[in-house]
This record gives sequence, structure tokens and C-alpha cells, in this order.
Amino acid sequence: MAINLSKNDVKSTDVHPNVEQLLQNKELFPPAEEIDLISGKGLWNIKGVRCWADTYLNACKIYEEIIQYPED
Repeated sequence: MAINLSKNDVKSTDVHPNVEQLLQNKELFPPAEEIDLISGKGLWNIKGVRCWADTYLNACKIYEEIIQYPED
């Protein structure tokens, strides 16, 4: 079961109470498109590659691994 957040149904202030401060400091990463309610992992689509991870930075690491070692 996952929640699809791509429709912008949630206000940014509901997601993080300090969103305005984070925006000024450019500390926000793109939100996950979906969140798995069981594992708590988010789905990020990075350059067409779907990456499930707990943070955007970890999704980027997974993306790098996927493109470095593609399946045959």
C-alpha cells in the first residue's frame, strides 16, 4: 500500500513545519512520488529510473549503482 503524493494533495507546511526556513536555505530535496506505508520508503523517479529509498540522497546513491551495474 502506498500514498501517491504526485498530485500535490498535501500542503508543504503539513509535510515539514520549517518548510519556509528550509526553502530559504535551499535544503529541501524533491518529495517522493509515492510512500510505502509498510516500509516507509519513498519512490523517486530519477532520469526515468524508479528508486525506492528512505531519503532522496539514498535514492540518488541507488540510481548511481543501477546505472553503474546495469542488468544484462
